[in-house]
Amino acid sequence: MTGIGVTAQHLTHRFADLTALDDVSLEIRPGTITGLLGRNGAGKSTLLSLIGGLRVPTSGTLLVDGEAPFENALAAADTQLVREGGDTFETEPVKDTLGLYAERRENWSSELAEQLIETFELDVKQKVVNLSRGQTSMVGAIIGLASRAPLTIFDETYLGMDAPNRYAFYDALLA
Repeated sequence: MTGIGVTAQHLTHRFADLTALDDVSLEIRPGTITGLLGRNGAGKSTLLSLIGGLRVPTSGTLLVDGEAPFENALAAADTQLVREGGDTFETEPVKDTLGLYAERRENWSSELAEQLIETFELDVKQKVVNLSRGQTSMVGAIIGLASRAPLTIFDETYLGMDAPNRYAFYDALLA
């Protein structure tokens, strides 16, 4: 499986009177691990939401694998965006959340999911709402890594993880 490239040309996104992104141009090559660095409020999460197809740009061009991602079922099928909250179903057990992703992700790796559950020592019978912030982040990490999506986007997924689990996440990401 190869990755998907992302290109943006003169990308701008506004929320009412707030400009979150202003004339951003970038290229993310397929098959690379790319990080976004910037201060709080710099527009990183907004950019990731645009790439993930959750928002439409105010102006400029954004292409994911040569296609505009917003309301694009083909682009969505190849993209897994994991936001800070983990994108889980809070009132359901972890195993049900993971099961739903397993059903919907063509390249899902149950083996990897099980390895990460063991590594993170996560109780999948627990409802997500009862997990700590770090444990919820671990669920998001499992979703992102086990999805094996050609384009996987993590938006501060590691928040709340303790040091050993954060390093386990980094190791799994690099592997």
